[in-house]
Amino acid sequence: MKVNTKSIEVREKDRQALELRKAGASYEVIAKQLGYADSSGAYKSVQRSMKTIIAEPTDELRQVEYERLNQILLILWERVQQGELGAIDRALSVMDRISKMYGLEAPKQTEIKQQITQGVMIVDGSKEEYLQAIRQEIDGVAVS
Repeated sequence: MKVNTKSIEVREKDRQALELRKAGASYEVIAKQLGYADSSGAYKSVQRSMKTIIAEPTDELRQVEYERLNQILLILWERVQQGELGAIDRALSVMDRISKMYGLEAPKQTEIKQQITQGVMIVDGSKEEYLQAIRQEIDGVAVS
């Protein structure tokens, strides 16, 4: 596999920019020290570095967090089976956290009711549903 030397240099420069920023350096100082034309180049470099750092370990971190939460459930489970209300409450909280972490919550379904009488629109629902109904009416889409 061929290694792109330019890419390695850019990543190293991004890493240096992030280290300087963490140390409290302004973007102007980072630009001067690392040879960027202006502070926007330093800003972009720091942002690239942060995205790389955050994106790479996310799946690993999620797995570690799941293992921790699962361990807590295992510890609580005997007390849950004995009907201890405090343990049940805690177990439900842990399960809720796991569900949110993996996006297992089903989206809430809402019903939109709309009636148009002589240019008057009556919509039951949220603000977003109201705005959507108005947009559909403007676009000529019939919704019942």
